[in-house]
Amino acid sequence: MQQFAPIRLQQIPSPATGGNTYAMRRAILAAFWSDVPDSTRTKTLDRDQLHTYFDYYNEQWELYLHEGGQHVAVRNHLEMIQIVRALQKDMKRHELTATVGSIVESTMPLEEEISRRSVDLAVRLFMMVKCGDVPNSLTSGSTVYWRNGTLRQFLHKYIGDPPILDSSGLKLSRMFNALNLVRIGGLKIVWTTNIIDHLRVIEDDEQVEVFSHTEFLRYHESR
Repeated sequence: MQQFAPIRLQQIPSPATGGNTYAMRRAILAAFWSDVPDSTRTKTLDRDQLHTYFDYYNEQWELYLHEGGQHVAVRNHLEMIQIVRALQKDMKRHELTATVGSIVESTMPLEEEISRRSVDLAVRLFMMVKCGDVPNSLTSGSTVYWRNGTLRQFLHKYIGDPPILDSSGLKLSRMFNALNLVRIGGLKIVWTTNIIDHLRVIEDDEQVEVFSHTEFLRYHESR
């Protein structure tokens, strides 16, 4: 089983208990999305932008830590960062699930289901994609189920299919924006934190979902 070297990052007992300082939040983002800690990209994020993403971050942790945290093995930021870094190594799903046991601190052998959900939570935090189900919890939006291959292969297959209709000659004017979708098209915009639901039309074609974390997209634009 592959081992990962410890990461120099302050540990706190549980993300759901709070304690995410500004410096801690920047350190988490640097570990998630940068090869070099405290990179230029994370330095450009202001406190409001960090707050927006970490509302989502803490919400996802709380979903998985309900009922005494019995549904996941991961317990702190450091463990989560190591799982995310394993994701970045393009490990296959079964390899990554098996690796969770070498990352988390546990006195008992981990059930495969608990390790699998720990990976699902990592995907949610890293990619803002609703991956897998949370036991005894009802949430809205589309859910994807990554079972085989690497995460890159799965997402490419899921969202990388070429369009069915030919749009090569189509050019949208500047009037095609969210404001006019509401004013002219009569659609109601519903904000979503699940990137795969972006531009999904719901409620008898009366509402359209729009991914609300623009800074997340800008942050990854040059990657």
